[in-house]
Amino acid sequence: MVASSLTAASKLMKGTPKYWQDLDPRNAALLVEFGFDSNQEFDSIQKKVGDALGDVNMLRPLEFTRDTEAIELAWHIRDGLLGIVGEMRPQGTNLIIEDVCFPPAQLANATRDLLGLLAKHGYQASAAGHAAYGNLHFVMIARLSEEASRQQYDGFMRELVEMVVDKYDYWRRQKLRCLCIGAEGMPRWLFGLLHALCRAVSRPGHRTRRR
Repeated sequence: MVASSLTAASKLMKGTPKYWQDLDPRNAALLVEFGFDSNQEFDSIQKKVGDALGDVNMLRPLEFTRDTEAIELAWHIRDGLLGIVGEMRPQGTNLIIEDVCFPPAQLANATRDLLGLLAKHGYQASAAGHAAYGNLHFVMIARLSEEASRQQYDGFMRELVEMVVDKYDYWRRQKLRCLCIGAEGMPRWLFGLLHALCRAVSRPGHRTRRR
């Protein structure tokens, strides 16, 4: 979750930390859920995570919680980020929800590129997703009844496809075998969209969190 998303959440959701209101937009946060069968295993998880983040410059101390209410609040905030923008959008506008994937090892760089692209085209530079899978969700507010807004959206989508497919070369890295790959004469934006769909249904071990 990038900092701008957390700052937006702090304005609309009760129970969010006060320091979210003044976060540097260049920062981000990870919400990670661990499963364990014993206190010893939980202690081991905490140590491993602490060791892995030992050299990371963190704004706040690493925090673990087993409190049910705190956990539910954290996921409520995470799951509600997309709705925040929808609630704030002006009347008569369209809320567009997008979903893109990058190589997980390059997610930090890809996130910076995505936020820069959103800002370049006049959209809110905010995103959240699933770090382990290189997945990012973001939303855009548009007035698709107006030509200028359609042109704005078209320009953004063209550059987004170039970034995902060309710069991060993602479909070649994944080596997926989907019907959409190799289709002749397909527009690049549609190719990018269909490829993302193929990856979503082909990803092994993917789990969707259910309440």
